[in-house]
Amino acid sequence: MCYNNTIRATTILLYHGYKQKSRTKFKKEKKYMFNKDIRDEIKQAGLKYWQVALAINLNDGNFSRKLRKELSPEEKMKIYQAIKILKEGKENDKNTNH
Repeated sequence: MCYNNTIRATTILLYHGYKQKSRTKFKKEKKYMFNKDIRDEIKQAGLKYWQVALAINLNDGNFSRKLRKELSPEEKMKIYQAIKILKEGKENDKNTNH
């Protein structure tokens, strides 16, 4: 492998979040996840992001993008209320189908 190709490969790995341990070994760094509490709540409720986004009048792409940064407490409460309503509706659907 040419020296320039080695530098190029190293640069690409570092750009994508890898940390260089030695000259040839790289380790992926763990990233902090914002709004983990909301993400966990959606998962536990058995919902999809697009369902929550629809409930708060957002496009699903915009909702996912919004979760990349820490939300204000007011925005979090709005999302939690939407999750609660969707979760209750889902449970009611299960009860009426049986």
